[in-house]
Amino acid sequence: MWQQLQQKIGGWRGPILITPAVAGVIVALSSAGFLHLFEWAALDTWFRLRPQESIDSRIVIITINEPDIKYVQQWPMSDRIMTQLIQNINAQNPRLIGLDIYRDLPVEPGHEELTALFEITPNLIGVEKVAGNPIAPPPRLAELGQVASNDMLLDRDGKIRRGMVLVGKPDGTLLEGFATLLALKYLETEGIELAVADEAQSIYQLGQAKFIPLTGNEGEYSKRDGGGYQILVNYRGGLDRFAHISLTEVLENRIPPDLFRDRIILIGAEAPSLNDSFQTPYTNTLFGIPELMPGVVIHANLTSQILSSALDNRSMLYATPKSLKWGLIFLSSGYSALLGSLWLRTRWSGPGIILGAVVLIGTSYLAFLSGWLIPFFTPILALVSAGVFSIGYTLWSNLKLSYHQLAKYAKTLEEKNQELKRLDGLKDEFLANTSHELRTPLNGIIGIADSLIDGVTGPLSEPTIFNLETITTSGRRLSHLVNDILDFSQLKHKNIELQLKPLDLRAIAQVVLNLSKPLIEDKDLQLINAIPADFIAVNADENRVQQILHNLIGNGIKFTESGLVEVSAKIVDDFVAITVTDTGIGIPQDKLSRIFESFEQADGSTAREYGGTGLGLAIAKQLIELHHGSIDVESEVGKGSCFTFTLPRTTAAVAPKKPPLIYPERLNRTPAPVTQQTSLNNPVLATEIYISEGAEFKILIVDDEPINLQVLANTLSLQNYAITRAANGLKALEIIENGFKPDLILLDVMMPRMTGYEVCEKIRQKFAAIDLPIVMLTAKNQVSDLVEGFSAGANDYLMKPFNKNELLTRIKTHIRLAKINAAYGRFVPHDFLHFLGQESIVDVKLGNHIKKEMTVLFSDIRDFTSLSEEMSPEETFHFINSYLSRVSPIIRDRNGFIDKYIGDAIMALFPNSADDAVSGAIAMQHQVKLFNEHRQENGQVPIQIGIGLHTGSLMLGTIGEAERMESTVISDAVNLASRLEGLTKQYGSAILISEDTLNKLENREFYQYRFLDRVQVKGKKVSVAVFEIYNSEPHDCIELKSKTLAQFELAIACYQEGNFEQSQTLFEQILTLNPSDRAALLYLQRCHKYIKQGVPKDWIGIEAMSEK
Repeated sequence: MWQQLQQKIGGWRGPILITPAVAGVIVALSSAGFLHLFEWAALDTWFRLRPQESIDSRIVIITINEPDIKYVQQWPMSDRIMTQLIQNINAQNPRLIGLDIYRDLPVEPGHEELTALFEITPNLIGVEKVAGNPIAPPPRLAELGQVASNDMLLDRDGKIRRGMVLVGKPDGTLLEGFATLLALKYLETEGIELAVADEAQSIYQLGQAKFIPLTGNEGEYSKRDGGGYQILVNYRGGLDRFAHISLTEVLENRIPPDLFRDRIILIGAEAPSLNDSFQTPYTNTLFGIPELMPGVVIHANLTSQILSSALDNRSMLYATPKSLKWGLIFLSSGYSALLGSLWLRTRWSGPGIILGAVVLIGTSYLAFLSGWLIPFFTPILALVSAGVFSIGYTLWSNLKLSYHQLAKYAKTLEEKNQELKRLDGLKDEFLANTSHELRTPLNGIIGIADSLIDGVTGPLSEPTIFNLETITTSGRRLSHLVNDILDFSQLKHKNIELQLKPLDLRAIAQVVLNLSKPLIEDKDLQLINAIPADFIAVNADENRVQQILHNLIGNGIKFTESGLVEVSAKIVDDFVAITVTDTGIGIPQDKLSRIFESFEQADGSTAREYGGTGLGLAIAKQLIELHHGSIDVESEVGKGSCFTFTLPRTTAAVAPKKPPLIYPERLNRTPAPVTQQTSLNNPVLATEIYISEGAEFKILIVDDEPINLQVLANTLSLQNYAITRAANGLKALEIIENGFKPDLILLDVMMPRMTGYEVCEKIRQKFAAIDLPIVMLTAKNQVSDLVEGFSAGANDYLMKPFNKNELLTRIKTHIRLAKINAAYGRFVPHDFLHFLGQESIVDVKLGNHIKKEMTVLFSDIRDFTSLSEEMSPEETFHFINSYLSRVSPIIRDRNGFIDKYIGDAIMALFPNSADDAVSGAIAMQHQVKLFNEHRQENGQVPIQIGIGLHTGSLMLGTIGEAERMESTVISDAVNLASRLEGLTKQYGSAILISEDTLNKLENREFYQYRFLDRVQVKGKKVSVAVFEIYNSEPHDCIELKSKTLAQFELAIACYQEGNFEQSQTLFEQILTLNPSDRAALLYLQRCHKYIKQGVPKDWIGIEAMSEK
């Protein structure tokens, strides 16, 4: 048990030792006074940072500056001038006058006058200096008992933080401090007197203020700082926190009225030459020249402190006992030492220490605002010091532990290394066996496909030959990949044996160049063999040299769009330097140092334009080094690359050899061996479209691999899908932007310039997942890849190689779901679902709702009942659908959506802009004119529609019950739009809008409009202003209404004022010019009626809106 206890204690040895050590040192330094200045400086910042206090209206300071001294022509000022000063002050009946000027000796002239004034001024208080070099008070004021001490208490840094309440004189008597006496006499007039709260501790109560003296056991003070009755000064601020006026202004009697009335007036020096200014907590001694505070302002602050505490309950300022400070130091030290010991176990140690400092500082500041000085410098010093020592101790302890564990790890590592070597050998054996197993079927695939192409079973069609060539190139690509992986493994274990012999370098280079021609495709690229015909031979393995050149030349073609790829050679000492130069994209400088590392690629991103495994250059480098040569590269981005490798030269003769058998017709016919490189400008694959006969659905397939595009095209074309192919994401987006909307997209992930994820995100900005399904097809099969795909907006994710039946089933499912959703959209607008925050109708729940401001459009065919009576029900349906199919698209084209059809009526909502609604209404009227032309050609009567618009706040949502619900819009705005449509027939207008809609128009100048009337909606107290939009009327009507607009507005104004005779005359003039103006005729009839019958009671020019 004792051993277990020792182990537990041992784990906390650091904090146990560090806490008392750090705390003890800081307590000792603080007790000795070495940290007082830092603590004072820290606490002083609270005075400068706290919110500015209001001006104390009870105190006025008369300042004596250098210009004032010049004005009185001597210092001290004469007794006569002082007499004049006091008389001018007394003229405004101040409550008290505090004279912070020593006057122990007469200053003629005027001494007798001043002495006489002292005797008749009981509210005047003079000063004397008690400590240090005493200065006597004014004799007469001393006899009258109107004297106080103005001694200042300076801390060891020269700042005044304490104030004297009582001062002990050498004769043993006590004298009130200057500020204290002024405050006490002021409070006497308020009926407040000093009372004893705790005589033993000298605690007094004055109104709401409690006086607790400093005893030397608080804060940074000691017994030797005692003497008299001291308190901390809770400064209000500088001179700007008190009303003040200059001595000159008072002597010249330029005093604002009632400035001094019923206030304490303090007179004192501000002039620097009088040396009566001191440092305070507001004095910043670190930056610039310290600003000093005049002594009279300090007395004013202490006076204000006593008055505000007694009368306004403003907090005094109390110092906390030293025991609290020591406790905070020990607590901070222990807290930080504990967190420091957890430095390596939790990430919260550092933030925890910082949080502790923040808590200390914040607590100190909040306590200061409440009237308590809590030290925080020494606790933070303990916090930081203990934390640093504890973290250091923890790191040192762990370093010691790591040394002990290192030996153990080394032994374990050796054992693991041996195990890894054994497993590596098994892996190489597996690779060799797998290579054999893969090559056998690959040989069969490539061989049989080649024989079929060569016509072994007879002539084949071009599409069949193309598909067979795709099979052979895919097989060769897989074969090369198998060879690279096997070579990489053998090179790592140095299992490759070279068959060295003299080689004709030019001939080998030519063979490789010939075989690489198909890689050029449609590029403007030249392959150049610049090695001289009689060039010296090299001593190397022929197959490996071909492999090296295949890789370098293939890379040159892959990364070069136009220009050349050139092979050259020169002799360098005992070696031949072979150089492959291209004019391609180049390699960035930061990639050159790693280009020959295994699996390294210049671009390894998902959106890389050029593919590959990253093994080619690594294998080439190791093969060259097996020949005791070296390889280097020079490259510049945008200009090209230059690879140079060396092989040992030889003077031996090259053995004669048959030329390689190359079939030029096959090289020209066979498609380029398929790599992950695909030209972004390929005119065949970029927009190739296959449409099967009777195809119902359109599918866009996006892949940078021609083989993948061909496989998908073959598979889907057999299922009667219309196929559009895009060789990259940018081309796919271009196709969609041009107006093509497929029913489904099959999207690859790893593509050049723009990944499938990015393409999907772009498409989702235009089409929701439920509107346009996207199925991602990719070889990336990590969980993170699936998460990223679905986050980008994909509907499904299928791995390559995919199962044909699974692919077709998923395509059918997603297309069917999209079509079902589209069908629902015919009954519940997708816009409605969007506003409810739902993507599909299946997500909508009863009670879903949202509040939004929109413009409501309500249209109706006039006299539809009479019109329908002349038609059969079938003809009526045909007529309504014919009409609605013409006007409804206009609403959608202007960002609106139709909420519901009510027979021949339309209720539409425009969520974005009132301009959309108004321009849509105008376009609907124009469309009706075209519809009428068609009807009249067929001998049918034309129709008219009325449109009402109102903008307001709507509540969109679902109503009903769980098993039967419908979407609806609830708002007065709907009712008002309907009422406005009903008024169109009364006013003979095509379009009426409310004032709210007019005010929301951003392009009001585009419309022809006029004020029609102000009407009262039944059940509403506020009237509605109605405006007519007449853009859709015939050209001559628009001109006449615009021409009479000013006259029309004047006529309505006269009508609303009750001047019916003048209004009647104006409307008659309008109708003379424009007889078809139905609104003018309506007003003329009203004028006749009111002139004859008189207006109704309480008539104010507002008409009641009739029911629709």
